[in-house]
Amino acid sequence: YCINSEVTLETVATGTGLIYQWYRDGVLLPGENNPFLYFNKIDYKNTGIYYCIVSSPFAGCTSVKTDDIVVYVARPTAIGKQPQTMFANTGGSAYFEVDPAANGIPVAYTYTFQWYADGVAMTDNARIQGTKSRKLIFNTVQSTDIGKSYTCTISALCGTATTDAAKLSQFDVSFSQQPTDKRGCSGADITITSALTNQNNVKVKYQWMKGTYRLINNDRIFGADSPELTIKNSSKDDNGAYQLVVEVVDKGYSIKSKTITVFVVSKPEIANQPTNIEVAEGRELTITIDLGSTAKPYTIEWFKDGNKIDGATETTYKVNVATVQDAGTYSVIVTNECGSITSNDIVVKVKAPGITSVDEIVAGEPMLMAPAPNPANNYSVVQFAVPVETIANITLNDVYGNQIAVLVNGNIASGLHNFTINTNELKLTNGIYFINMTTKFGTTSQKLVIVK
Repeated sequence: YCINSEVTLETVATGTGLIYQWYRDGVLLPGENNPFLYFNKIDYKNTGIYYCIVSSPFAGCTSVKTDDIVVYVARPTAIGKQPQTMFANTGGSAYFEVDPAANGIPVAYTYTFQWYADGVAMTDNARIQGTKSRKLIFNTVQSTDIGKSYTCTISALCGTATTDAAKLSQFDVSFSQQPTDKRGCSGADITITSALTNQNNVKVKYQWMKGTYRLINNDRIFGADSPELTIKNSSKDDNGAYQLVVEVVDKGYSIKSKTITVFVVSKPEIANQPTNIEVAEGRELTITIDLGSTAKPYTIEWFKDGNKIDGATETTYKVNVATVQDAGTYSVIVTNECGSITSNDIVVKVKAPGITSVDEIVAGEPMLMAPAPNPANNYSVVQFAVPVETIANITLNDVYGNQIAVLVNGNIASGLHNFTINTNELKLTNGIYFINMTTKFGTTSQKLVIVK
């Protein structure tokens, strides 16, 4: 109810010889014994929760209580927050905002809003929204919006109120050149440039910001109080968001440039140099480099014995099944826009099964090592060793003794050798096969299982 309005709270009950008693906030109201409670001019002090208890003087009759009646006494509609004059440039955005004096009102108490431009009611369109809300938004300011007087009328239960007039005024200054994002190499100078149009030659002050911090001129920062900011000998510490604030001294307002990002790129780094590796033949060979915080984009090139490995462009170089041909000296070159770095040499040794070095070959005794992998699918690598130069014949036979293929046949120098069995070229099917090596010293065999 609006203050000073005439209010009657009434209850209707049935029964005989009824007695009424009104309460407010649980406290009995003396003398209020009618079916109604009357306020000639309701006041704020009358706000509360009311109910009435209806009883009968006859023995055995129970009393009944009405539902609670919440009474809120509302003030006349008033303005709590006035809209303020806004500055804008054509093509930019702006808004006005208003609040009613509405502390502590019930949820159901509602206000309606209507904005006016020079006394004419406004309506929403593609450019302007919120004409019937507390916030009037100009998404794109046009010259026709500048200079008008804007007011808002607020209506509610207890009347209407109209705000003071607020103007949409043209900025005296505007950015003719906005700053742009900068990306540079560590150690280089970075310059951020902007330009201002000062139509009325008003007095302005410039202040560059990094995040929420004001920049000051020093031995690395130049132009912190000018349209052009230079960062000497840049580093990763200079990464962040930058913005130029221009204060119009005599008018008491500021404009801000768009926020731009500075990203300083360092030369690639290898955080932990890889170490030498020794792997058993037939096992997986993996070499990994840690690039730490190296900025992308970057390229990776792997080398073996000074020769580039085609297709090796990731931080990890992997060979699923290592053979003796994979032994050697590896290195990696990482390159980005700011330079290159070469890893230390990585010596990879591939150890034959059962042999820790070539020196362990027993003089006078040929050796045929187990194939790897075994069981095999597409291929398997076999190592063999002879103590002296000799003629060797190595064949592949099935379980019935039938010769499938001649793998090695001829004069073999002393030392460790290997060959590959390509199961697809030999058209081998699932089953068990035997590799037989014959020299002047005798014959030795190894079993090979094929699983497709």
